[in-house]
Amino acid sequence: MKLISAHIENFGKISDFDHDFSSGKNIIHEDNGWGKSTFAAFIRVMFYGFLGDGKKDLIENERKRFKPWQTGVYGGSIVFEAGGRRYRMEKSFGDKKSGSDSFSLFDASTNLVSSDFTEKVGEELFGIDADSFMRTVFIAQQDCQTTATVGIRAKIGDVSDETADMGDYDKVKGNIEKYLNANTPDRATGKLSKLSSSIALLKEKVRGKADLERKIAELEESIKNAKEKSAEGEKKYNLLQEQAAELSAKKDKQFTVQKYRDILKREARLRENYEKELSVFPGDIPEEQEIDALIYDIDEANRKRDALTSSCASARGLKSVIDDRAQKKAGAKKLKVTLIILGLLFIAGGAVAFFLMHNVTVALIIAAVGLIVIIMSLFTGRSSAKDSDEDSYEYDELMRAIDEDEEYIEATEESCKEFFERYGLDKSAAAKPYLLKLKDSLKDAGKIGEELESILSEKEEFESEYGIPEADGENPDDNSSLELLNREAKAVRSETDRIKGTISQLQSDLATANEKLESITDNEEELARQEEEYEYLSARYEIAKKAGEFLEKAKESFSSKYMDEIKKAFDKYHDMISDSTDKYELDANLNILLKEAGTTHDIRSLSEGYRDLVGLCRRMAMVDAMYDMEKPFLIFDDPFVNLDESRLSGALKFLDTISQEYQIIYFSCHESRCGF
Repeated sequence: MKLISAHIENFGKISDFDHDFSSGKNIIHEDNGWGKSTFAAFIRVMFYGFLGDGKKDLIENERKRFKPWQTGVYGGSIVFEAGGRRYRMEKSFGDKKSGSDSFSLFDASTNLVSSDFTEKVGEELFGIDADSFMRTVFIAQQDCQTTATVGIRAKIGDVSDETADMGDYDKVKGNIEKYLNANTPDRATGKLSKLSSSIALLKEKVRGKADLERKIAELEESIKNAKEKSAEGEKKYNLLQEQAAELSAKKDKQFTVQKYRDILKREARLRENYEKELSVFPGDIPEEQEIDALIYDIDEANRKRDALTSSCASARGLKSVIDDRAQKKAGAKKLKVTLIILGLLFIAGGAVAFFLMHNVTVALIIAAVGLIVIIMSLFTGRSSAKDSDEDSYEYDELMRAIDEDEEYIEATEESCKEFFERYGLDKSAAAKPYLLKLKDSLKDAGKIGEELESILSEKEEFESEYGIPEADGENPDDNSSLELLNREAKAVRSETDRIKGTISQLQSDLATANEKLESITDNEEELARQEEEYEYLSARYEIAKKAGEFLEKAKESFSSKYMDEIKKAFDKYHDMISDSTDKYELDANLNILLKEAGTTHDIRSLSEGYRDLVGLCRRMAMVDAMYDMEKPFLIFDDPFVNLDESRLSGALKFLDTISQEYQIIYFSCHESRCGF
């Protein structure tokens, strides 16, 4: 199989680029930055797709990394030859893998669509997956070293059709190791180790079962005995309570009789006091309001009587003033008449003067004097008349009030007389003090009457409830006997309560013990289950362990069939590049080991350049073993960058030699590594 041509529409920095490939060695020599690695990646992506799809990092995600720097179609085409036929593969890529990529395959001779390969054209063409392709056919810069993948071993063993089975080796091997690690008894995290610890803990927990069962039996016996004592105490307490109740009933009856006697005594005393208070009334008993009204009238009459002296004196004074003013009024009246007559004479004189003398002025003056005299006579004594009228009115009112007070006093005296006569009271007694004494007696009688009604009501209720009790013979020791019974009953109750508290505590201890026993029973069941599980897992663990050992031996046996062939090919290519006399060994995992001083060493101890040389030879040895019929093209992305000058010539010779058998696409930026 070989590449015929490539067209890059847009891929990374490369755009609208075409390249034709020839058989044998194809040297692509360009300066750094031209895009050699991008071109090499394009070829790989066309056959196997992008690496790191879904990664966020731009370097790890090739789809993002090689997204065209310019606009346009992201992708291109490659013409390749396989099985004697030529194909044109066209691919375009989107921003995301899902639903955005397109793939087309054509027969290059007819330009008709071909179904010889699918989108997984790389796996179908080379018979290996992308990882195996990257470790053999595609040799990237600074990546000469490799490891043998499952796909490589399957291809080398000529079991490519059974690659899934070979792939299952690592998967099964990994699953076995994962299972062994998860269940190992040698680490604390292993399930068998955890089960062992859990079993030991459970055994410790169930170890005290016999002691616990013995303790439970003791607790049950103690509870039984305590309950018997408690029942005896309850029985004794009830008996004492009955005796105390009988004695108390007798005492209660005596108390009832005494209480009834007390009621009767209080009733008799109240009746006596009531009658004593009312004894001051020989006949009917007046109402307290009637006495209060009469006392009020007496107080009012006494007040009026005290005021009469002053009122009479005032009346006499007013009478004297009125009489004196009457005398003065008679004299004033005579003066007024005289003045009026005099005034009229002056007016008449004026008239005469006017008619006789015809002197108007004199007549008017005389007339005016007469008029003034008349006016003066009219006002003379007017003020005195007003004062006389007011004094007369005041005198009349005062006399009327005096008459009313005297009538009120007489009426009050009559009321007292009538009151005393009506109720047969002592008429000779001073009215008010006597009435006050009567009022106090009436009040006291009222209070006593209320108490008497209360005691009568109490008596009625008592008789309704108890009847009229009859006294039994009294026992002077009843009180002391009842006290002794109560004291003894209290002591028995206290002891019974203490026993009940003990029972409660014992029952609590028993419940706790039973819970522990139940837990132990559960632990026994769990212990049996875990021991069974441990036995089962131990057996499976040993089986898995043996299976892993047998699987490893089977892989080594499988690998040993082609180890010699690969070792010979490795030695051939190593001698071709290097003139070193170092000896190497190949293990069943196809790892190259440096043999020195009778022991083998990891090649990682070699220099970087020498490691690349060994890795390159190992790759070619595996490619030879993988493809014994149709050889694949090989992509070399400047793999000799770490070789020194002493081995570079051998590497170029190696390149010329393998180009006789393989199509080589070789990328380099330095002429010395191109063989020019």
